[in-house]
This record gives sequence, structure tokens and C-alpha cells, in this order.
Amino acid sequence: MTIATDRTLADHLGMNHRTVQRKCRDGEWPHLRFGRRYRFTPEQVAEIVGMHAVAPKTATPALAWGRKTR
Repeated sequence: MTIATDRTLADHLGMNHRTVQRKCRDGEWPHLRFGRRYRFTPEQVAEIVGMHAVAPKTATPALAWGRKTR
């Protein structure tokens, strides 16, 4: 089992490690805490990524050129 640090998670997500620490401190993200250190299990990392996943927008049918809508 590999435990990620706040810095490795920040690198993985493309954000500052202080943002990761703030989200943990505010209770927004699941984490483990050892003293002053934040750590994340692979399951917690997957949960965090899933919390912020964006579903693709559904495509709307395009109107034919020159066709007017009412």
C-alpha cells in the first residue's frame, strides 16, 4: 500500500500543496493525519478525484445552416 503525501497529491492534481492542506483542515477531503502531516491512501485519492470529476456536456443537435427557428 502506497501512502501519498500532500505534496505528491498536489503535484498529481496540479495544485499548490497549501490548497490540499486547507481542504483537509476544513474537512472537505478525506485524509489521514500523523502529527502535522497529511497522508492519503489510494482509496482516498480516488475519492478526491471522483469528487471533482466533471462529466462531459451532452451535445445538442446543431441547426442546419439557413434554417430559422421560431
